[in-house]
Parts: sequence; structure tokens; C-alpha cells
Amino acid sequence: MKKRCLALALALTMSLGLANTAMAASAAELPIVEDKYRSVGDFSEGLAAVKELFYWGFIDHTGKEVISCQYGGAKEFSEGLAAVYSDGKWGFINQAGNVVVSFRYDDVQNFSEGLAVVYSDGKYGFIDKTGREVVPCKYGRAESFSNGRALVYNSAEAYYGYVDQTGNEIIPCQYSDARSFSEGFALVNTGNAWTVIDLMGNKMLPEQYQVLTMGNWEKNPLVNGAVLVWDNQTNAQYLFNVAGLVIPLDRYTVLEGFSDGLIRVAGDVGLYRARGFMDSMGNIVIPFQYGDAQPFSEGFARVTTLDGKEGFIDKAGNFVPVEGKSITSDFSEGFAAVCSSASGRARYGFIDTAGREVVPCNYAFVKGFSQGVAAVRNFEGKWGLVDQTGNEIVPCQYGAIGHRDDTTSVSEGCVPVMLGDGSLRWGVLSISGGTAN
Repeated sequence: MKKRCLALALALTMSLGLANTAMAASAAELPIVEDKYRSVGDFSEGLAAVKELFYWGFIDHTGKEVISCQYGGAKEFSEGLAAVYSDGKWGFINQAGNVVVSFRYDDVQNFSEGLAVVYSDGKYGFIDKTGREVVPCKYGRAESFSNGRALVYNSAEAYYGYVDQTGNEIIPCQYSDARSFSEGFALVNTGNAWTVIDLMGNKMLPEQYQVLTMGNWEKNPLVNGAVLVWDNQTNAQYLFNVAGLVIPLDRYTVLEGFSDGLIRVAGDVGLYRARGFMDSMGNIVIPFQYGDAQPFSEGFARVTTLDGKEGFIDKAGNFVPVEGKSITSDFSEGFAAVCSSASGRARYGFIDTAGREVVPCNYAFVKGFSQGVAAVRNFEGKWGLVDQTGNEIVPCQYGAIGHRDDTTSVSEGCVPVMLGDGSLRWGVLSISGGTAN
């Protein structure tokens, strides 16, 4: 690497040609990692994958290239190892760059609970961190371990089951469809209906009930230990609690799965169909009084009252109105994005949990806070960073910040940035305590 670290002041004057001296002075001590890369991944376990021209390597938080760019592909470090691609096959290296699992697999997944999914000759199996095949490559499908169990698919019999970390098929392949375990339970299809099993394969639902796989129930049906079910005998919906309670929903309509411990439900209020919230025991903890309501996140939910007032509530049901703006995101680290159209042009900023505008609505777009900072884009299409007091700690000068649209995605105090000079070169800004370093 020709240079270990490039001061942001130099990047401003040489790479970007900006002349805001006040900002440049305040940014003089903000270093940017070497800006020669075509791609920079998120940091994981102290290292981030980087791509120079056609090959991948890894850098540390200082920007030092600790594993040279020599691989055709690379995934993030997980449990001390990272998957890398060479000569048409995948293997694993450690943080010293030593190959610990030879290049022999057509595809691999990251390590989870000590084992990694591997793919060879059209079949899936699992290896440990020495490269030993704990589960031979014999399955038509396999998912990473969760709760000490991994979902596998027997292609010959066309059934799903689960293996444990010793490779034993602890729950036989007998289901026509299935999902990975979450909170000690999994959703499986016995051929006629969906039901719930525990870690030993015991059915938790009485026979007359079947799980309703709607919306995010199918993705994660057992959040907070409860699931929406249908009673085939009474043709009615119930909430089934894995403690064994079947909770009637009466006239309520459940809108989706649990989020932050509560579930959105709809019920009749006079001539209106209003929304409220229920806990996993079936208690209506926030009454039906909202024309619209979004799921809870970080203890707050966006709502609109029956008379059209927009704002948010906490879990006690306390309503905080937000006037003159639209809330456009869930709360993240205590802040939610808002949009104001008062000037005739949509402008974005942030409010706190008291409803105060802490980041003025001066931006064309914003991403959610991550580790104390948020990415903001000006109307010239350039990105910068603001802190939780609204200070623009990094001026809007970059072509991109982070890889996700909804959050700034700072990882281990660092965030990838693309230079704003059209070169498509990437570097990394170091963030510490809501300030760039």
C-alpha cells in the first residue's frame, strides 16, 4: 500500500477540490483509509474485506492491508475465520491470513455456532473450524445453525429435518417444509398444516390448530413465544402461547407478528376499524384508538390518531404529536427520520423521542443513526455525516456512505465511503463516540 492513511483535509483539497475552509479546518484530524479500493465491506471482528481491481483482501481499522488482495472473492470474518475464493473453490483463512480450510468447496456460508455450511458436487454439509466434515455433503439444502439445530433437506425423500452439532439427525427428515429454529421453537409443515415443534421435535400445538403463515409470521413466527393459529373445529383465529395457552382473539384482527414485544391488532370502535397493541398473553395493552399504527421499534411506534394527527407512542400509550412533518422511519438509537414539505420541496431531518427536531430538515435524504452518526445527502447529491446534536461532523462531499439504504451501517466504529470525484474509489472513515477520527 503506497500510503497507510490519507488525512481528510488532503482528500478535501486534492481529491475533491472543496474550499470550505471552516469545515476543512474542523476536519483536519479526520483520517480516511487508503482510497484505492473498488469496494469496501463492513468491519467484522476487526477486519474488513476490500477489493483492489479484481482481487480481495482485508484491512484493519487503521487502514493497514493485513491480508493482501489476492483472492477472487471474500466474505466477512465470523467466529475467527473468513471464507475466501481461489482457483474456482472456496476455503477459509484466519486473521493471520493462514489457510485453515483448503480450497475445495463450490460454496460456503459463514461459521455459526462453531460450524459452517459447505457445498460440494451439488450437495450440502457442515464443517468445523479444522475443516473436518462433521456432516458429510449429502443434503439438498442446509441452513446455518441456530439454537443448536440446523435445518437440512433430504432430496431423495423430499423431506426436511434437523441435525445437531455432532451431525446426528436429531429430528428426522419428515416435514414437507420447515423453518430454522428461533427462541427454541421451529415452524414445520407436516403435509397438511403448519405446526410448532420444540428442540426435540415434540409438537407444541394441539391437533386442531394450524399456524397461519402470513406476513412476517412465516419469517419468524415465534417472536416472544407466541404464534397466530387457526382452529379447524371452530373456524376461528387464536393466539397460541408456547407456554400452552390458547388465547381467543374474539373480534380482533391480528395484522402481523410480534415486534418489540407487542403485536398490532385491529378492532371495531363505533363505525371505525381502529388499531391497538396486544402482548403475548393476549392482553390489549394499548386500546383501539389509532387509524394507523406501525410496529414498535426501540420502545416507540409511529401512529396516526382517528382524527388524523400524526405522531408516535411509547409502550405505555403516551402520544407525542409531530406537527408539520411526516415521520418516515422507525426510531434508531433514539432518533427517527422526518420529512418536511413546508418549502415546497421534501426536506429530511431527525426528531428525538420527545418529538424535538434535533437535525434540521435541510437534507435531500437521510439514513438511520448507527453508532451515534447518521449519513445525510445534500441537494447536490453528496453525502456527509451528522452527530446526535445535529452537527455536520463530516461535510457533504462523498459519492456514497455505507452500503444500505435504511441505516448508516457503521461497523466497529468505521463506515465505508466512496469519494465524490466520480472515480468510484472507496475508503473508510473512522467514527468514535459520534465524531469522525
